[in-house]
Amino acid sequence: MFEVDAGDKFNVSEKLKPYITFLPSEQYYNPQYYIETLDFEPEYILNCRDDFSGTTLEYELSIHYDTKTRFDDRALKFFTSKKEQDRVCKLMNIPTLDEGNIDDKIIIKLDKGWGGGTGYEVVDKKNYIPKENDFIQRYIDYDYTIMQHVLI
Repeated sequence: MFEVDAGDKFNVSEKLKPYITFLPSEQYYNPQYYIETLDFEPEYILNCRDDFSGTTLEYELSIHYDTKTRFDDRALKFFTSKKEQDRVCKLMNIPTLDEGNIDDKIIIKLDKGWGGGTGYEVVDKKNYIPKENDFIQRYIDYDYTIMQHVLI
């Protein structure tokens, strides 16, 4: 497992620490760093986030190593763009939240970039000024989110 060496920014289990390689932040998203320094060839590369930099790294390394988890550029676009995810879900008749009416509250997230449940804004749509990389949806209030990752 690899993680960025960011001091105490991340809560890492003591049980997992022996299995984690902490990388300098300037090398974390650099595929060449892994290619030149890994002493093995991975069969699987799994990134459990949809941030653009991490998923692009996963994509480039999976192509280089021809991993079993390799995916194509269409999947990369889907994995890293909320607008593309919304478009595909609509094509498949999977309901998604709309952009809301002028009197609604909306949530503003980055379409591409960094997320993970942080960095978003909730505003009244009538006060919203669009930016190029925004992805908006009607805001719904909820108590909590549950996320589960299972690696076998």
